[in-house]
Amino acid sequence: MRRPHLTAAIGSAAMLCLVACAHGSPVTQTGSPSTASGRGQSDTPALRVIFDGKPLALQAGPTCIGDGQNILAMSKVEGTGEGEVMADIRIHPSLAVNSLQVKGVGADYFWETTSTGGEPMTVTKTDRTVVISGKIPNLKDRTDKKPLEIRAENCPGT
Repeated sequence: MRRPHLTAAIGSAAMLCLVACAHGSPVTQTGSPSTASGRGQSDTPALRVIFDGKPLALQAGPTCIGDGQNILAMSKVEGTGEGEVMADIRIHPSLAVNSLQVKGVGADYFWETTSTGGEPMTVTKTDRTVVISGKIPNLKDRTDKKPLEIRAENCPGT
């Protein structure tokens, strides 16, 4: 899928996810092992976020989509009204973060490679788990940067 088509698909999926996430229940931070796969972990997509040293409680719902080249991981933040987390990650041909957003956690935070001039994010991929870590700047005060770790597990397309 070419980038313009993926962007349109991501926008549509984001709207669907945000509507679905708004009606979900909180996501638990621990998953039960999957006995069907025999791998000792669930095959259900999961998103875990640690922002400024604290885990964010995320609402249940569709959390990630992928096409084999990019992953979009997103969720509403429980108890914040309009809070949400979004990560656009390139997984092929090489790992990279396209953009990150954390909203409704006291302030809004945003990072992308081109316009924010942010510090580089670290991206690792092991099997079907992608982990992003680094510092994300406040949207209004670029000097206010918070540590962020996002773990997307079992996303379709990984």
